[in-house]
Amino acid sequence: MLREGPAARVLVDEASTASQLVIGRHLARSAADTLLGATAHTLLLELPCPIVVVPESPPVPA
Repeated sequence: MLREGPAARVLVDEASTASQLVIGRHLARSAADTLLGATAHTLLLELPCPIVVVPESPPVPA
């Protein structure tokens, strides 16, 4: 299935009956993104199920 639209809105719609949601999170690109990105923040506020936010691993030095 492919749905277009803002990520948070599409995930809220699709996961409205989920028992749990697991999402990934990119590394912080600004001070405002240090804890959660906008999508994860919206999901935490709007979904009634537990949400697991898995952070991106930092790059491994060569």
